[in-house]
Amino acid sequence: MRTLTRYVSRDVLFSTLLIFTALLMLFSFFDLINEMKDVGKGSYTLTAAVLFVALNIPSRLYELFPVAALIGTLFAIAQLVANSEWTVMRASGASVMQLGWAVVRVGIPLALATFLAGEFVSPPAERLAQTLRASARGDATAWSLSSSIPASGSSRT
Repeated sequence: MRTLTRYVSRDVLFSTLLIFTALLMLFSFFDLINEMKDVGKGSYTLTAAVLFVALNIPSRLYELFPVAALIGTLFAIAQLVANSEWTVMRASGASVMQLGWAVVRVGIPLALATFLAGEFVSPPAERLAQTLRASARGDATAWSLSSSIPASGSSRT
């Protein structure tokens, strides 16, 4: 049964990561195209735009991963069904619960990684991206707003 679980888990993981990579590349490309309209304003260069998009990738990860997990899992199971592997697994004695657990075992670590990226990596990266973009474009209002926000850990009166 362990071999069967590994096989299903591997298929689901591979499909999910493939879909996730495709979606992340597509959305990053669209973000870069969107940033191109600001290239040339102030000292905002193509390198700064690419850096801005790269620093927003953790936020995109947090947004896109649930969709990628759903599509990837459905695709992997559909492939198993299309190749009659699902039927062979069921005929060999694997229960739906066992096959479902093989899928869930992949989802739990990926959901945990998504949570950690969304809670601990994404906010500082996005803040840094906005600050770098504002400084490169020369946005005085963005600078004044970001400098008036108290740093974390400081006391408010």
